[in-house]
Amino acid sequence: MLNTNLFTESSAPRNWRKWLFNPLRLAAYLVWIAVVLNTLLDNPPRLWNLQQIFGAVCTFSILLSLIATGVIRANTARRKWLEPMLILAQSAFTLAAIYCFLGGMQPVLLVILAVQVILSFRPAVALVFLLLVNLVFAWIGSYYWSRGGMIVSLLAYGSFQAFAALTAYYARRAEHANTELLATNAQLLSTRSLLEESARSQERLKLSRELHDVAGHKLTALKLNLQLLLRNAAFANIEELQSCKQLADELLDDIRAVVSELRKYDGVDLRSALATLIAHLPGPKIHLSIADDSLLADVQSAETLLRCAQEGLTNALRHSHASEIWLDLRSDEKRVNLQVRDNGHGAIQLSFGNGLTGMRERLQALGGELRVISSANTGLTLNASIPLQT
Repeated sequence: MLNTNLFTESSAPRNWRKWLFNPLRLAAYLVWIAVVLNTLLDNPPRLWNLQQIFGAVCTFSILLSLIATGVIRANTARRKWLEPMLILAQSAFTLAAIYCFLGGMQPVLLVILAVQVILSFRPAVALVFLLLVNLVFAWIGSYYWSRGGMIVSLLAYGSFQAFAALTAYYARRAEHANTELLATNAQLLSTRSLLEESARSQERLKLSRELHDVAGHKLTALKLNLQLLLRNAAFANIEELQSCKQLADELLDDIRAVVSELRKYDGVDLRSALATLIAHLPGPKIHLSIADDSLLADVQSAETLLRCAQEGLTNALRHSHASEIWLDLRSDEKRVNLQVRDNGHGAIQLSFGNGLTGMRERLQALGGELRVISSANTGLTLNASIPLQT
């Protein structure tokens, strides 16, 4: 899948190498390097005046702000207010560099700015912002170009910006759509696995009941009849009857052992459904731990916990920017407990959206409960529990 996370969030593990050196961000660095080299060739540093020195500082500041926006993307606690400020600063640095090096390649840096703006703001806001930036660019260009040259330059650089911005915008939409499709596919596959496990559970239950109610009862009747025969003096010393009674006893014990073994697996096992869900989800590393005795009483309870796991994983992928997620399923004497924990950013104030509210309502309908623990930069922990017998 194409990595379009030049300036946007990624569901991949967060480390500084991937933030600063992914392929598309490297392309932005190369554009900046090309602009700097062109400036150095056309304007040797030894001949720079104060205006050009200031332009060089602004050009270097563009690179710093470009790096900083990538780093800030990893910190949702500061992203809401600091990222727009960095983009605004980068706009000022770019326009100042264009003014200081009139006739240079600095306007190309507006293409990088356009991509960041379109991916950081709503389309309408981004459009107004870019129009204002290009109006300032036109005002600066009016001091250097003729009217015709200014119009041609605006059309050229504006078309470059539009092409880059639209490409990034639709690439991001395609990636998000692909991610949603993969998540939906994972949910469907996990639901199918749950239904298959439910069918197997019903078959085990039916088989254990048949063995106990039919074969067990008939063997018990056979055993009682053989005991009556052996009490009769005429049959007491017949070895064949004694062997039949012993075989009946052993067979009855074997059937009881088989029924007891089948009864150990009464209920619905979520192991296969959760493993299927994780295997088809895009994103960070997920650690799955399920206790052997974590069986749900019925399909409804199992489906509710499966949906809780899906919602917890989805929240971690979309909002926490986690590199690792831990999913644990345990049971005690009374309840089955599901925990979804991540190492993402968390939030100081957590608000329940439709997903978390729906989870809580479904759990409460079955006598369960939902607890969510979150704090900034320590990740989010979701605990869902449901009674063993609902």
